[in-house]
Amino acid sequence: MTTALAQGGLANSSGNTLEQTIIATLTSKGFPVAMYRNWIKDPAAYPADIVLRNVPYETLYGHRGNTEFLLISERYDLTIRIECKWQQSAGSVDEKFPYLYLNCVQQMP
Repeated sequence: MTTALAQGGLANSSGNTLEQTIIATLTSKGFPVAMYRNWIKDPAAYPADIVLRNVPYETLYGHRGNTEFLLISERYDLTIRIECKWQQSAGSVDEKFPYLYLNCVQQMP
C-alpha cells in the first residue's frame, strides 16, 4: 500500500516528466524556453517566438496562480497558455478541471 506522501511524490514526478516532454517537443520545433521572471525584465532581449515558464495570473479567488507555459509566436500569430495536469489515480480531478477551465476562460488574458 502506498502512502499519501509517496503518491504525492509520484504525482509530482509524473507532472515533471510531462513538463519535460512539452519542453523537448517545443524546443525541437524551434521555440526557446525562458523563465517569465527573467523575460519580463527585458522582453526585447528575447526572440519573438518563445515559450515562457511559470507565468503568473490572478485566480478566480484573487490568489496568485502560475501557468506552466505560455507560448508566444509572432510567426504563427499565437499566444497559447499550456497547463499541465497529471491524473493517474483517483483524486480530485472532478474539482481540478472545472476550476482550471473557469480560470482559463475568465482570468487568463
